[in-house]
Amino acid sequence: MKKIYIYLIILILSICFSICNNNNITNNSELIIPIILTLLGLCLTSYIFICSPIGSTVSKNKKLKNSAINLLSKLEEDIKTIFFISLIIILLTIMKDINFVFIKDPLEIDFGLFVIKSFKLFILNSMISYCFMLSLVGFYDFIIASFKITKGLLFIDNE
Repeated sequence: MKKIYIYLIILILSICFSICNNNNITNNSELIIPIILTLLGLCLTSYIFICSPIGSTVSKNKKLKNSAINLLSKLEEDIKTIFFISLIIILLTIMKDINFVFIKDPLEIDFGLFVIKSFKLFILNSMISYCFMLSLVGFYDFIIASFKITKGLLFIDNE
């Protein structure tokens, strides 16, 4: 239930960022894609460095085998999430440049407080911003899970 609230807050923030500016860091694909792919590389490298000591430690100590397997599956899930989000952002960036013939794009929608220059760009920028923030949340989950794993390994080695 807690994650649903986090996702809703992220969605509202991404829409607000998209309204404020068409070209900020949360929806600028030229900046986002290298950042997300760098985070993905860091996650994969960390996962490899975490897995190697866990294999030897878990084989010696059977107490934490289930918790280590659960945390490793959580790390794998976070890596897959970041990877699929990067693919979605690439597809949304491609869709920005495509003009749909049968769909009319309303221009200059004025709400008084803000003006949406293009409804298509507003929707795509909001989706890109939302995906970028979800990838940051996935990276945060990855970091928390890796800290839990390494903390567990330190306690095992001391016993």
